[in-house]
Amino acid sequence: MNRYVRYGIRARLGVALCALIGSLVFAELLFRFLLTTDCSLVRRVRKPDLYASYFGDNDYWKLQYLWIKQFLPPAHPHPLLGWTGDFSRDTYLHNRTKELNGRRPVLLYGDSFAQCLQVRCFQDILNEDPAFNAQYFMLNYGVGGYGMDQSYLLLRESIDLYDNPFVIFSMYWENIDRNLLSVRTGQKPYFRMVDGTLCLQGVPINSDSEAFFMDNPPAIPSYLWRLLLYLTTRETAYESPRRREEKKVLASAILTSVIAECRSRNLDLIFIVFYDHWAGPLGWRGSFLKEYFKGRGVPYIWSVDVIRQKADGVPLRDLISPETGHPTARYNSFIAEEIKRHVLLFPRMHENEGDPSNRSQAHRPPVSGQELLGVP
Repeated sequence: MNRYVRYGIRARLGVALCALIGSLVFAELLFRFLLTTDCSLVRRVRKPDLYASYFGDNDYWKLQYLWIKQFLPPAHPHPLLGWTGDFSRDTYLHNRTKELNGRRPVLLYGDSFAQCLQVRCFQDILNEDPAFNAQYFMLNYGVGGYGMDQSYLLLRESIDLYDNPFVIFSMYWENIDRNLLSVRTGQKPYFRMVDGTLCLQGVPINSDSEAFFMDNPPAIPSYLWRLLLYLTTRETAYESPRRREEKKVLASAILTSVIAECRSRNLDLIFIVFYDHWAGPLGWRGSFLKEYFKGRGVPYIWSVDVIRQKADGVPLRDLISPETGHPTARYNSFIAEEIKRHVLLFPRMHENEGDPSNRSQAHRPPVSGQELLGVP
């Protein structure tokens, strides 16, 4: 075969390859354009979970904002937390602080499972219980959509506003994944490990939510490929062992910081892990959390175990509202009863748990949001 023939074959292959690449690029660009329209056929595939994972994937929430707008960002984002709850966005003082009347504050931190949706909540139950409210008063700092990172930051900002508070740090089972997010319903703060140290990222929060989403679009290389991946495997992304380990390391560092904050002030602390029927078996997240708490010797309330003990055989799914996807008032009453038991019997229940040598009488001064830019 002479060189002219070889050259001709290579040229034809080159043309074919360029045509293939051009076709794929054109198909991708056309598909992206169609996704911006409201065509009924396109609407069936314009769903965030077809292209990104709900668990720890920023692109999922960016697509939710662009396509669905079911969860809108706050109109006035908080510069440190992103969004807030039943407390002053300036001082972090809870809205019901004046009702303490000399009683010991019980501070509950967490997400919407702590905050509760449209049902009687923990503070309603406990603050009306004579056995509890004689000496204690609960202030609920739970905020819907919070990750462990935001709850930790809120704890840091508010804990020194109260005299000898009893601290309850709660989390929904998937919050281990939320720690990776820099955006959810809106832009949020997040931590990354740098040389073994928690470093706060993403602050101050952009005061213009719309500008943030426009300046930070989804980073999806190919929507067609993501859709094909979902249609063939029913998965949007493979959770690699490396990514899972990253989640564990980050969650461990945040929880360890929570423990350190409370022990440095000699405060009582318990954890709560909320579960719903969607969680299924314990899984790696549950196993990790149980091993962590037992390894650190810290008390915790495992909601699934409480429900099994107290619900008289009622399945967990019947204690979750189908309208909100959150616990019913009955679910909350079981957890509230367990909270009361821990608070009233503390420290007798846990006097042998943990290492007393780690508990210091030193009281740290309040820490500002600006100082948190380099969390030690």
